Amino acid sequence: MFAGFLLQGISGWYMAQFSINLTMFDVLWTTWVQGLGVGLIWVPLTIVTFSQLDQKDTAEGSSIFHLVRNFGSSVFISVSIAIMIRTGGMNYAHLSQSISPLNEALNFQYSLFSIWSLDGAERLAALSGEVGRQAVMIGYINAFYAFCMTAFAICPFLFLAKVRR
Repeated sequence: MFAGFLLQGISGWYMAQFSINLTMFDVLWTTWVQGLGVGLIWVPLTIVTFSQLDQKDTAEGSSIFHLVRNFGSSVFISVSIAIMIRTGGMNYAHLSQSISPLNEALNFQYSLFSIWSLDGAERLAALSGEVGRQAVMIGYINAFYAFCMTAFAICPFLFLAKVRR
């Protein structure tokens, strides 16, 4: 189980290093490592869980085990989405505060930033879209960091698990 959570954490750490220009290979190899980690977690976790139960309690234990697993997954998914949306919104506000008619970089028509000028509605919409894209990416990165830190935080507690023989 330790190796599984370690692989989950490593996968999350590398996902948190994604940029807006990520490739399919970046997604594939991190997902593969994450899947390997899941495989190394669930089989030993199931063995540890059911080794503590008497044979007659297996059906009830299985239903409670899977209920807690599904509930925990739902809570973590909800928290991850909340992190992504909240930090994405915060970063949108932070990134857009420097967009102003007083910003010389946005007003100089012969600069590299001239495509982001504030002259027309189309250019302003394009600038808003890019700021939104960057803010959402930061939100995803924060959610990946939360995933990574959760996996690493669980690792020390795994040494408390015992299999009854």
